[in-house]
Amino acid sequence: FTIFIEFVADAARGHRAEVSVPQIILTVLKQTAWLTLGGFLIGIAFGLCTRAILRRLQRYGATAEQQIALTLACGYLAFYTANAPCKVSGVIAVAVFGLYGAATSKFDISAKLEESGAF
Repeated sequence: FTIFIEFVADAARGHRAEVSVPQIILTVLKQTAWLTLGGFLIGIAFGLCTRAILRRLQRYGATAEQQIALTLACGYLAFYTANAPCKVSGVIAVAVFGLYGAATSKFDISAKLEESGAF
């Protein structure tokens, strides 16, 4: 959506009047690749950070509520960071963040928390 809204806004301002169809297709492909790759990288980065922080918190005896709050906060922060400052896909960032969490047994949360069913 963000790719095409840029084209509409530029056309309304008259900036892309002489652009050919192949140039438009190439621009759309480049922007799609950038949004996807950027979202993927941010999702992985936040997943790795969340996992590392949770491991440290477990060493210091973090409660179930603290672990859940951290996981949710990092997911929201990944979306915001991707969407606002980085201008990449926040949805892809959150999806990759969640997939990374699922692949690492819920970010390696404590067994006590997992057994409680709270997460």
